[in-house]
Amino acid sequence: MPIRYQVVVAGSGPVGSFVAASLANKGVETALLEKNGATLPICTGIIGVETEKLVPIPAETICSRINSVRMNVAFERELVYSNPGTMAYVVDRQSFDHSLLQKAIASGVHYLEGYRVKKLSFNPPNTVVITVKNEKEEEKIEANLLILATGFSPTLLKEAGLKGYPGTVEGVQTEVELSTDTSIIEVYFSNALVPKGFLWVVPISKNRARVGLVTPEKGMKILKEALNKDFLKERIKEREPAKIRMRLLPRGPIPETYGNGLLVVGEAAGQLKATTYGGIYYGLLCGECAVETALTALSLKRSTKNVLSIYQTQWENRIGEELREGARWRSLFESMSDEQMILAADIIGGDGIFNKVKSVVKFDWHKDLIGLGLSYLKRHGLSVVNRSISGRAS
Repeated sequence: MPIRYQVVVAGSGPVGSFVAASLANKGVETALLEKNGATLPICTGIIGVETEKLVPIPAETICSRINSVRMNVAFERELVYSNPGTMAYVVDRQSFDHSLLQKAIASGVHYLEGYRVKKLSFNPPNTVVITVKNEKEEEKIEANLLILATGFSPTLLKEAGLKGYPGTVEGVQTEVELSTDTSIIEVYFSNALVPKGFLWVVPISKNRARVGLVTPEKGMKILKEALNKDFLKERIKEREPAKIRMRLLPRGPIPETYGNGLLVVGEAAGQLKATTYGGIYYGLLCGECAVETALTALSLKRSTKNVLSIYQTQWENRIGEELREGARWRSLFESMSDEQMILAADIIGGDGIFNKVKSVVKFDWHKDLIGLGLSYLKRHGLSVVNRSISGRAS
């Protein structure tokens, strides 16, 4: 006889644990599946302070507090944004994730570790049959609704009958012994260094940092080469950096984030910031929409596709324009040569302009910043912007 819950959430990362806890707190019998247990995520661990409005960030999980971002453009120009107070935290992801998982369990969530979703089928109007597998055997779980919060999951999307991601990029990262200011994130933009991407140095202590990059391909090779360039090599204390790890990231959201008996949220849905590929904050915002939709479906005793489609409308109203404008900027940025990037930095960094740009900077919201930046670049005749300003990136 299949085990039965009202809602099953697959994936116990920050978004999955948040969604599961939110449902359990509403009296919904909820199970949380996790296939891997306690693994180290490949993530910068940067979380904007606005995230605290949605989930607690325990002090013991915080490695550093960020108040400045230093942007190096093609090793020729530098732009610095500083905030009077903390704009973001760098957290230990294992500790942070564990804190949210424990909060979910304390809320009454049934935590099932070592279970992987293999198949699913829908029996209308409100039953989804989930075949899960652990180390020993396959089992069946019945629920009114399955919520996928598994991270990048092309195989599961295919099994669910959903269309896949509109492309991917490689996120590559390592940790090194490196002297740095614990309040500053360093970002390097140069197509000569990282083609169609960028590199970061994120402090986790005075003498240790996460160094990584995002690029369409060959990310491991590019990072290895970057670590041997003078701007990093002379600062790295250890001769052999820690293991370099890589994962694929969605380049944008999937076309439909719902199906019969199914919602997809967070990175699994491609709900990442188009500019930085950060996913926690946007995933939590979309998680709130998923919870609201799930409660509606449970009250109606229907989890058919037409009922669940409201989720797509809700999350697109919340972050859709941000994703579209971010993708537009990303497409423009990827088309720029280093010389054009330097010219853009000169324009943005010109007298009075950067201060105006600073006035609309928000760590997790980039639409207004992009709009203002593009208007200045167009006004000053940067040709690549004039050719692209009227277009829309998908």
